[in-house]
Amino acid sequence: MPSSEVTFAILLDAWKYGCINPTDTPFLWSLQQEGIWGAVVEPLAFQTRPAFFAGLWPDESNICHLFWYDPEGSPYRFTRYLPLPEWIRRVPKLRGLIHRGLRSLARRNERRRGHSASALYAQPWQVPYRLLRYFAYSERYLIWQPGALPRPTLFDVLRQHGLPWLWLGYPGHDQHTQALLHAFRQRIRPEHRFVYLHFAELDWTGHRYGPESRRYRETLKELDGAVETVCRRLGQMFDRVNGVIFGDHGMVSIRRLVDVEAALRQTGLRVPRDYVYFLDSTQARFWFQHERARRVTEETLSSLEGGRILRLEEYERLHIRFGHDRFGQLVFIADGHTLIFPNFFQRLEPARGMHGYLPDVQDNWAHYVIVNGPHDVPRGEVLQPVPMVDLFPTFLELLQLPIPKNSHERSILQRARQHGAKR
Repeated sequence: MPSSEVTFAILLDAWKYGCINPTDTPFLWSLQQEGIWGAVVEPLAFQTRPAFFAGLWPDESNICHLFWYDPEGSPYRFTRYLPLPEWIRRVPKLRGLIHRGLRSLARRNERRRGHSASALYAQPWQVPYRLLRYFAYSERYLIWQPGALPRPTLFDVLRQHGLPWLWLGYPGHDQHTQALLHAFRQRIRPEHRFVYLHFAELDWTGHRYGPESRRYRETLKELDGAVETVCRRLGQMFDRVNGVIFGDHGMVSIRRLVDVEAALRQTGLRVPRDYVYFLDSTQARFWFQHERARRVTEETLSSLEGGRILRLEEYERLHIRFGHDRFGQLVFIADGHTLIFPNFFQRLEPARGMHGYLPDVQDNWAHYVIVNGPHDVPRGEVLQPVPMVDLFPTFLELLQLPIPKNSHERSILQRARQHGAKR
């Protein structure tokens, strides 16, 4: 009887680099002692699936932030005929009713357009009602669908070789730890060659309580048990098991708030006559109707403490130089440990932990551990942090599948062979 093997990818959302120990996370710690591990640096983006499932930087995938400027393609265009006052947000029952209606209509519009991903996750969050009609979702197609991205994804390669996989994660699945474990037990099959699970509770806990909190450590401890359950079950079903446990970003403690919105109100500029803006938690993005609006906004932002305007020469290094301006004509980036508040995701209470900072903010780095890698790769820590795009060829090498010729990144295993690992 031929031997069976499986490769897994377990995403622990917001698993901060270095955030395990033998007491709180004994199973992850034991895997690390025998594995290959280190830090992974996310791109300057909030939508990172194209990076780890296709090896694509934001300017290659054309996916970066959740929302981009697209008045003609916005699933909320109908709100131009539905003036909604902001005071509604202060009435919980009324706010919930309005948001459920907006979400339902937006998802119906996205389904009508064939946008499979945004049809699942579209919701208005805390975007001001008067601004919703200017924005659409940049990630439109489910990444496992054929041709979802400009270059082949991991799932395109699996499909090409006739290898079945199991996807359990966002969007489309309950990401609570116990619910995901239940789904895994119900759906795992001996024919699966690749298994992906996305546990999200660490991210939710980090935002609400902060990465230094007792709750963050407790959640990580629960996830340690969940990872052990998955690995042991795979070990019972397959002769050989390998894979990667990784975070998609770290989690930075918030120590300072910067109120960009209050500063903008002092300029005398009006929305949308002069400009439109979007406030992510760590970035403020702007689109201008005329040069004076740009100049006044630049002067205002330059006077704020807690962040700075991204210089144009940085765009190429950060891989955010697009052939369009849908992600912003001007970008203000918060310093490490700083939160733009209020923003379009948190308006009532600031988060205590956040991600989405420049690559030099080390608390924003994520952790990874490669389990049962090839015998010719030195075990221990890979000394240099790796870009998230290196995960894509790493999955393929573990699967013993060819890396597409137009993939320009190296697997982490190749980096470890070249540079060695530190015990």
